Amino acid sequence: MEKKKINAVEMVRMIRDNQFQELKQTSPEDQKKYYRKKSKLLRSKLNKHSQEIDKL
Repeated sequence: MEKKKINAVEMVRMIRDNQFQELKQTSPEDQKKYYRKKSKLLRSKLNKHSQEIDKL
């Protein structure tokens, strides 16, 4: 099995660049809404994953 190398610095830069492009024309309030929405989605996924692990 081959190990896949992950370049974390490159990945973070790519994510930040993409978010900047999405948000550069938005107001600070819209930016807050964006991050709150993303945060809520992530918490939901983590909660679901945690419940699946608890069943094991």
